[in-house]
Amino acid sequence: MKRSTILHYWNNGYRSPATIENRPRSGRPRNITANDSIALGQLIRRNNETASKELAQQLLDSRGLAVSRWTVQRELKRLGYKSTLLYITPMLTHEQRVARAQWAIKHQTTIGGEQYSQMKPANNCFEIPYVDGLKIQKLKSREFHRVDRRLWCGVASASRV
Repeated sequence: MKRSTILHYWNNGYRSPATIENRPRSGRPRNITANDSIALGQLIRRNNETASKELAQQLLDSRGLAVSRWTVQRELKRLGYKSTLLYITPMLTHEQRVARAQWAIKHQTTIGGEQYSQMKPANNCFEIPYVDGLKIQKLKSREFHRVDRRLWCGVASASRV
């Protein structure tokens, strides 16, 4: 950094004369104080499925702090939380699993002139045995339904939460 740039900042009052720290400026004060931020973090740790609109209402009820849901979202982002959408996958009943297995056996694949009826469910797919080094898998279908509710989850540095 040039010497003239440093002198410009010192001479124009951006920095305090004795140190290189920023001087306090006359900006708009924050609506959420440090104690309010701690309370918001405690609310989200108790129930991370709470929507930001509900969190704003809880802050109004418990602390008398009237903030918008956008302010709550910004503060949660500042605290290290991430907004995510919930995806729901329907669980299959025993009858539905049996019906799927019967359908797979009925619609079995012919490979190299041979028909294989030994379709065994493995991890996440139906496997057909190797034929000339070729392995064929039929993946189970996954169904996702969008839910319009946002959830807040913590973000760890080493792994996902």
